[in-house]
Amino acid sequence: MEKLKPVEQSTWANFVYKALLILTYPLFKLIFSYQVRRETVPSKGPILVLANHQSYIDSLAAAYAFPKHKFNFVAGKALFHWRFLGSLLRTIQAIPKEQFYPDPSTIVNIVRIVKAGGSCILFPEGQRSYTGAPLPFSLSIVKLMKKLKVPVYTLEMAGCGLALPRWASNLRRGPIEAKVDFFMSPEELLEKSTEEIYQQLSERLKFSEGEWLKENSFQQRYRSRSLAKGVERILYYCPACQSELGFQSARKKFTCRACQAEYLMDEHYRITSDYDNPELHEDWSELQIARMADTLNSDKILELELKYGILERETRDCASYQTAVLHIGLEKIYLMPSGIELKTSKDGTAYVSLGHYVQLFGEDGEVYRLTTEAAGVAKIVHALAYRSRHNRDK
Repeated sequence: MEKLKPVEQSTWANFVYKALLILTYPLFKLIFSYQVRRETVPSKGPILVLANHQSYIDSLAAAYAFPKHKFNFVAGKALFHWRFLGSLLRTIQAIPKEQFYPDPSTIVNIVRIVKAGGSCILFPEGQRSYTGAPLPFSLSIVKLMKKLKVPVYTLEMAGCGLALPRWASNLRRGPIEAKVDFFMSPEELLEKSTEEIYQQLSERLKFSEGEWLKENSFQQRYRSRSLAKGVERILYYCPACQSELGFQSARKKFTCRACQAEYLMDEHYRITSDYDNPELHEDWSELQIARMADTLNSDKILELELKYGILERETRDCASYQTAVLHIGLEKIYLMPSGIELKTSKDGTAYVSLGHYVQLFGEDGEVYRLTTEAAGVAKIVHALAYRSRHNRDK
């Protein structure tokens, strides 16, 4: 096998990276009252940092947590096609990754960068949390840790998913905290089994923003004129009438499409109404997963009428769409009447654009994009979440 050549860290890349942090940090600190707690981290030598993933602003918060280091981040290839952002990512030597497709070149580039003395920050979950609760990740991250043979640190970030939730499109002003902890030395990584490291890492990255709010007695406040805007992209079940037709949101409230029951969301993300509803949207999501479990465990399937197309790799879009009925069961996922069988990634997740579509692999190797209304996408997300838990617990 050909020996991998290291990728040297460019002086210009280091300069631009540091300048960006220095120029943007004061504003980030002002908006989010950013605070960091960290153990002593060596200022020289390559390290690997593994972080929880809640929001688009995670990368900035992660970079600020290590002011003496220059990191190489992994970013979706689509971002490199944006004029300004793509140029910036190439300048600071970000690592491109094909979204949703297996991309061995990403691992190759990480190894080459670390061999040259560079450091990397990775998000093992691979995508942002839907509600602030942790997502599963695959064993491959542990295999990479063993291959790199460098000290590993974990970074727990709290508040990023509340300042910019995945289901929202507007920023909220409120606190963000980060905590840096040493995880394992290269020697420990070699001594321990892949499964043992995976379990310890899962526990270390098992962070819930809902639990963080509760533990701090809801002292954190997030200010926005449209706190509830977009919540229908993740919530669809109404406790008042038990319908699953979804909601309409506006400013700080959302309304059931079926019975017009109103729910209010305050600056602490607590939800109140005249009905017996969960306190936080994360708890509400767990209720929806429990309801999905009742459906799938009773030998039933989730059926949804939708449209699907085959994703073209070059355009990252579908040339055409067809109507079908999606069937999700504990054993299989398939489209009718075609009978096309679909599957998730190895960790049981899928690439999702909340409110728009879900992408799954076909048995033929193609990627299928499934489009439906916001409530339908949310149902698919919760069905897949339960299937993933069910399969891990087997």
